[in-house]
Amino acid sequence: MAKQTRQITIEQAIAFVTSRSAAAFTGDVAYRQRPRPDSIATIFDALKRELIRATGSVDADPERPILAGEWANYVLEVESRRQFGAMRAGGGPHWYIRIRSTRCFQASALKDHSCRSNSFVHNALSPTGVSPGFHRVISGVRMIEREVRRLRVRRPPNRTAKSKLVETINGLAEAARQNGQQLTKQKLVNELNRKLGCSFTTRSRPFCAALKSSEWSGARGRPPSPRSDYSKKLGVASKKNDA
Repeated sequence: MAKQTRQITIEQAIAFVTSRSAAAFTGDVAYRQRPRPDSIATIFDALKRELIRATGSVDADPERPILAGEWANYVLEVESRRQFGAMRAGGGPHWYIRIRSTRCFQASALKDHSCRSNSFVHNALSPTGVSPGFHRVISGVRMIEREVRRLRVRRPPNRTAKSKLVETINGLAEAARQNGQQLTKQKLVNELNRKLGCSFTTRSRPFCAALKSSEWSGARGRPPSPRSDYSKKLGVASKKNDA
């Protein structure tokens, strides 16, 4: 039962989403690599949709559950902290998640002044009429490991070099079709070399392989007809012979 209710930090949750390995929950593994933006977005979206529950201290108050509707007023930022003795040991910084509010407040309205804003807020008591702004901070965020493990992460498929080349060819063919321009194979090669910085020729194997999978059809980029001229001639000839 203790294993099921084990609590983890938000850094460990993000590291687990990235690696899908239980090693993210042990030691300082979760803090050695910079968190990936897509993993941060996955955890943040799960918090706002209440797929995972979290507790934390809001503005240095006692720890309490963070409601799903509260997360819309906060953003997650990545910050690095140099650990003591890391430079001498040859290690890098540790990465942490800072949770701050989107709004700025006066210093008198907050207890925790650890996150100062770059903007100023209106203050009638100040001689200048403004004072430095501060963000409200949520610290010590903890969540249940079991709920994080249940998250399903959908990653975009890896784009191979061929798929990128096919996508570029389709884009050039579509542009030629819309502008009514003639796009021969040689012009297509020249455009690819200029756009991608390659050195293709009309006989290059990568280019020919991508061309077969693309929508390019020669002059003016029109889609190919279901029957070529040669097949039409054969059809006409066969009909004459049958007659």
